[in-house]
Amino acid sequence: MRSIFVVCAIALLSGCARLPGGGSDRAVEVTVNTGIDSTLRVAATQLQHHGYIVTPAGENRLVTAPRAVPDYLVGKDAELRNRQWFVQVSADRSAFVRGTRLSVTAFLIPPTAAGTTAPQVQNAIPVTSDHQLWQEVRSIARWIQDGARR
Repeated sequence: MRSIFVVCAIALLSGCARLPGGGSDRAVEVTVNTGIDSTLRVAATQLQHHGYIVTPAGENRLVTAPRAVPDYLVGKDAELRNRQWFVQVSADRSAFVRGTRLSVTAFLIPPTAAGTTAPQVQNAIPVTSDHQLWQEVRSIARWIQDGARR
């Protein structure tokens, strides 16, 4: 009886727990050992270093200005050619380990909105783990995580 309880408890906890470096299919989440303010400063610096224009977007959140999907990410996918995207970075206290939980998400702007003078970010499409841009979202999270380690 006791072993069944232990097995059930482990199964329940493993299903609910988030591992560092995990996330959902829409966000890459990593844990860093710096405070929220420091993490957001590092995130802004890293994004700016890679050519993004960064703006604060509420408490503990940054968003980049829409920009063209880089050619090296477009490859042969004609659907991404002439498309714009933006990145959102959120930080909050980590619940189970010391530090800050960093969440990086990205969004594609619909093609009908890309030609307008003001991109309609409210209609943006989340970049998910099954999209080819996902690796870039993971890279952005690593840039920030590496910068926070220094």
